[in-house]
Amino acid sequence: MNKGTKRPRGRPKTLDKEHVLNVSMQAYWKEGIGAISLNKICKEAKVSKPGIYREFGSDDGLIKAVLTHYQNQVLKPIHKIFKKDEPFEKVLHEYIDILTTKSPNQYGCLFIRVRDSKYPLGEQSAAEVERIQKEYLASFTNWIERAKAKNEFPKDIPTELAVNYIDAQVSMAMSKAFAGVSASKIKDILLLAFSVFK
Repeated sequence: MNKGTKRPRGRPKTLDKEHVLNVSMQAYWKEGIGAISLNKICKEAKVSKPGIYREFGSDDGLIKAVLTHYQNQVLKPIHKIFKKDEPFEKVLHEYIDILTTKSPNQYGCLFIRVRDSKYPLGEQSAAEVERIQKEYLASFTNWIERAKAKNEFPKDIPTELAVNYIDAQVSMAMSKAFAGVSASKIKDILLLAFSVFK
């Protein structure tokens, strides 16, 4: 060690944050946030609980980080379709196709399940759910408003009502996906539900 160079205090940081986030996301997604312990996540990720706490601060900090990771890895790529300059009907069918493919939705939607669960979220993760929810609904709102401006969406249906209706139908579809209902059946249900927009 060169003279004047100080050795950093504490243990060297060896935890791979991206790996822990991926393992945690898959565990929460597959098992449900209230059904899997931090000990099990540590075992699957091959990390120590003190290592998790050093990196994320708490269980709540880990859940918050997983929700952010899920939004970046899953939700944002899906919601890019709503920015396309294509007819409303075409984008809607593309969205239904995405929702009813095995990947990435074989376990439903992690965000919706966390949002709709009775699991007692901490302050950080609850705030993150609220932030993501605002962005999630804003994505639908902008899409519908653009469709109305192009006369592709019924103007007598209030945008806020339509957004909440879409959210409710997607929530139902994702709960059915988690319950093991076939993709073809979920697709038929969504096609019928969204036929009100014609």
